[in-house]
Amino acid sequence: MNRSLYNLLTWGSTAAVTLLLIAMWINLYIIHSSGNVVQIDRNTIISKNIVDAAGITALIIVIIGVVTRIRKKNVAIMVQEIMQEIRNYESKAANGGGKAAINWPAVKTVLRVGIYEVLLLGKLGRCEDFQQWLSHFMIMWGFIGLGITTTLDAIVNFDAVPLPLLHPVRILGNVSGIIFMAGLTLAITRRLFSPDVFSTTTKSDWAFLIAMYGTGATGFLVQWYADLANYLGTAVSYIIHLIFVAVLLVTAPWTKFIHALWRPSWIIYSRLLALRGK
Repeated sequence: MNRSLYNLLTWGSTAAVTLLLIAMWINLYIIHSSGNVVQIDRNTIISKNIVDAAGITALIIVIIGVVTRIRKKNVAIMVQEIMQEIRNYESKAANGGGKAAINWPAVKTVLRVGIYEVLLLGKLGRCEDFQQWLSHFMIMWGFIGLGITTTLDAIVNFDAVPLPLLHPVRILGNVSGIIFMAGLTLAITRRLFSPDVFSTTTKSDWAFLIAMYGTGATGFLVQWYADLANYLGTAVSYIIHLIFVAVLLVTAPWTKFIHALWRPSWIIYSRLLALRGK
């Protein structure tokens, strides 16, 4: 496949999905503006208590799995070493056992690496090409935004009642969701249309991407059908959405989610070792 066709398929697919989701939101805005919207309450489909109980169960499984996995990857040890560097344990022995001074160069290194190389995918984002970097960037920040949205919704909307389309929480969720889906679309099409990338993509990678894409896509479908007062569409998409979420969470310790814990820890730890000249 020549480069022009490859770019057309990957960038074109990403743009198409992005524009489709934006168009859906604009359409819902027009419908809401008419004042004749009666949203479907998801509590009438599955009780909030059941959803919360399932979520807590999945979270417990995730915590157990993550703890087991990070022990094997020595994440806990690296985090402990990072904290020791910041607290400057060596200076404690040097000053006769007194309180150790904060190692400010180490703190600056942690902040610089954490912000630039982790959150902004600087050196951590030295990927094979710009598309890979951009897809990682959008997936990460889209997911973070969706996580913040879920947290805020639990705080300001404890009863999980339908919120207005222009509520700040819904706006944040839609923006984050669009970024998330755009990043996933780019990541998937890049694998589909690049023979080199396709050949190195494992079944685990595909399962992870499909689970995330299914979660995002069904989330938008739930919003669409609920705001159109389509009970059947809302019910089907909501149940499938919850299944995707459960699969994504329960399998997290054994997918590339664990990569998000181990790799940043290793990058920060290695920079601190370099700072000490080890």
